[in-house]
Amino acid sequence: MQRFTVLIMTDQTSPVRRFQVQKRTLQRVVAAAAVVVLLLVGGFVDYTSKWLENSELDSLRLETLSQREQIFGLESSIADTEERLERLRQLERKLRVITNFPGAEELSGGMGGGIDEGTLPFSEPLVAPGVMKGLENQEAPHTDDINTSSEEAVEQTESGRLASLSAARMARLRLDSERLKLEAAVREVALASLVDHLQGQSKRLASTPSVWPVKGWLTSRFGPRISPFTGQRQFHSGIDIATENGAAVIAPARGKVVFSGRKRLLGNTLIIDHGFGLRTTYGHNSKLHVKKGERVERGDLLASGGSTGRSTGPHLHYSLTVEDRAVNPLDYILD
Repeated sequence: MQRFTVLIMTDQTSPVRRFQVQKRTLQRVVAAAAVVVLLLVGGFVDYTSKWLENSELDSLRLETLSQREQIFGLESSIADTEERLERLRQLERKLRVITNFPGAEELSGGMGGGIDEGTLPFSEPLVAPGVMKGLENQEAPHTDDINTSSEEAVEQTESGRLASLSAARMARLRLDSERLKLEAAVREVALASLVDHLQGQSKRLASTPSVWPVKGWLTSRFGPRISPFTGQRQFHSGIDIATENGAAVIAPARGKVVFSGRKRLLGNTLIIDHGFGLRTTYGHNSKLHVKKGERVERGDLLASGGSTGRSTGPHLHYSLTVEDRAVNPLDYILD
């Protein structure tokens, strides 16, 4: 059997050590060393691959988190803009009503692209229709594949799905942003025409009851209601504002007192003619401070609040008529 002799010399003075190794044994040692090297190389490659996958997954997590923060910021901004535009629409509607300028009815229900009342605008992921269709058409992963996949693969799949939804929501938000820009442009043009109209309406505006006549709490609105006295359904021709006894009742606009006295149901009552077909009525006062024929300006003291006539407590009954037709006073109050 073939043998190999191995000589080991440490220095010139030390004895030479001899070892004999069989060829088969040497081959086994070399093969074992090669296997160990391959295992080390394989382990290094696997570790590197895992490290790269984890780095990619961490990057995807950070990207998804960043997109979520951007989406939440955009959603909040769009919701705030929607609210501001709604207030602007309501103000424009009131101004059109006050100045008898066309277009108030179209603004009563808001713009068609707004958010429906009673819905949560961002309670669910906002997905553009085309993107949603593509997501619905994707095949769901098989259960066997999920069970046999590693946790990293499952997490990467979930992160990828969230990233797709985030991209879809971003697309929807961009569409909402463009819609709001368009609506703002429309409102700008409409308000410009309204301002031109208002420039020649100074007398009408000064005579329009556009402020609250008394400080208090709105307890009954204009329109159908259940009577607190009969328990029957009736039409309420004005609004009731609960207030302290003796509270100052002021003129909401320029006008002339056409009635100052006692009415059976309303107690101490004032009626002011503002011109342009507008008349306001103030009922249940404890004391009247103006007489028939007097002219008043917005902010002048008219009466002291009370509970005269048929009343359940201190409050002001305030009503407004246009050409002898009862209308909702709240449509005219701007502040």
